[in-house]
Amino acid sequence: KNAKVSIFRADLRNGEDMEGLLAFIRSLPDGLDIVVNNAGHSIRRPIAESLNRYHDFTRTMAINYFAPVQLLLATIPILKKKQGQIINISTVNTLLVPLPYWAAYQASKSAFDTWFRSAAPELNAMGISTTSIYLPLVKTSMIEPTPVYQKLPAMSPEHVAKIICHSIYSRRKIYKPWWLIFGQLASVCFRGIWELLTPLMLEKR
Repeated sequence: KNAKVSIFRADLRNGEDMEGLLAFIRSLPDGLDIVVNNAGHSIRRPIAESLNRYHDFTRTMAINYFAPVQLLLATIPILKKKQGQIINISTVNTLLVPLPYWAAYQASKSAFDTWFRSAAPELNAMGISTTSIYLPLVKTSMIEPTPVYQKLPAMSPEHVAKIICHSIYSRRKIYKPWWLIFGQLASVCFRGIWELLTPLMLEKR
């Protein structure tokens, strides 16, 4: 079957770009069935190097939290008419103990994850399906600035695409790697030890 693809390029931190995108969505003759949120501006920087970089935190919140919230608030009425679906591509880090150097990124992704999970029951009551996909490291251009990540195992974008597609037709509520449960248990059981030892390890660097 033939498919028509339309591309609307926009910086969702820019108010005019956002309004343009929303106008485009509202003009779709067949409405809207699915929204996939894959916001992910990432910054790895120690707090000591962030003292004069407050903009690191505002820009990560702008694209990872405020933009998807604004987009969904505007599209929920459209999705409700079609009994549609919202898929949020999150990170496993939102379910684990926070890591040093990632304060800006983790705070912004956790903020939207919490917003989305809080809104999900209300959205479900409207007939809108919700799916949270928690991913580990994915081999994309976003991880290239972090040299240590080049040596770590990472999911391929093709694998992730299959997970998203499966979530669309299955409408599963949550996807997360099978091993994440062990990381979550460790985050609860060994949090005190982690918080005690991590500063000592950072001092030796």
